[in-house]
Amino acid sequence: MNLLGTPTLLLHGQAANKFVHTCDQKILAGQQPTSIRKICGERNILELTGDDHRCVRGALLAFLKPEVLKQYVGKIDEEVRKHMKMHWHGKEQVQVRQIN
Repeated sequence: MNLLGTPTLLLHGQAANKFVHTCDQKILAGQQPTSIRKICGERNILELTGDDHRCVRGALLAFLKPEVLKQYVGKIDEEVRKHMKMHWHGKEQVQVRQIN
């Protein structure tokens, strides 16, 4: 099939993922279309294989555990509330700037 103008092979399922991420890169390398690489970067997790993929995946899984996310959400909520109280509370008008 073509995906964003690039010939693409789609592998699906746990066995396919294991095959792609554990096989020799000379046989098969998971690569995203050029447009996706431009958006996500050359060394995004979708492009990594072998030990590099395992390392980044482990870090992401550790970061995204529900109990860890709960801690982050609590800290973020606290910071947002503090900021709003400090800079917005009691004002009829606030200045908002666009982030580029």
